[in-house]
Amino acid sequence: MTPELRKSAPAPLAPVSFDIPQPIQATLDNGLRVVIFENERLPLVSFRLAFQSGDTNDPKDSTGLTSAVAANPARVGFASPAITPSTVVGNTIVSAGDNAGAIALQNVITKSQSFHAAGGIAAQVASLSDYAASFYQNVSTQSNAVTAAQTTQDDRLTEATARFSSNSGVSLDEELTALTTYQQAYAAGARILTVVDQLYQTLLGIQ
Repeated sequence: MTPELRKSAPAPLAPVSFDIPQPIQATLDNGLRVVIFENERLPLVSFRLAFQSGDTNDPKDSTGLTSAVAANPARVGFASPAITPSTVVGNTIVSAGDNAGAIALQNVITKSQSFHAAGGIAAQVASLSDYAASFYQNVSTQSNAVTAAQTTQDDRLTEATARFSSNSGVSLDEELTALTTYQQAYAAGARILTVVDQLYQTLLGIQ
């Protein structure tokens, strides 16, 4: 790098626009908040389940609970406390090996829920797995339709280009053949004129 270039900073690059798509938000009947971002560049569907964590979400008497759970999700209990109006202090509400809570969490994906209309999907009552499948099917259908339309337009463009070339294009082989024919005809005409001139000169000599 020369000393002259070191004296001045390089010119800044042009700013790059970055637009964040507006999400579609909804809250399910069970309180689960759903945020959907649509990106139609790829026919893919992915989802992520996130839990709110941090000290601001801790109960007043359990500071650090959410941070501890987020750091080690294995600490979350999978039991379902059996608490009834008749439960008193000293009763057993959770037994060893109880996995009712884990089963309830697993059933969330198969439980029917109400979904509002979003994108090309109508409002419906379905399970989370069925809704995700219909969402993927809708994206796949639209992708196939766009691909088919593009193929049709490409075929039309190819046909139009071929017809334009056939009407306005010049064939070098045909032009060369025509030029050779004209050249031979010109040579034959020149020889005829030479013979006529010789005959005329002969007639003049006879007189």
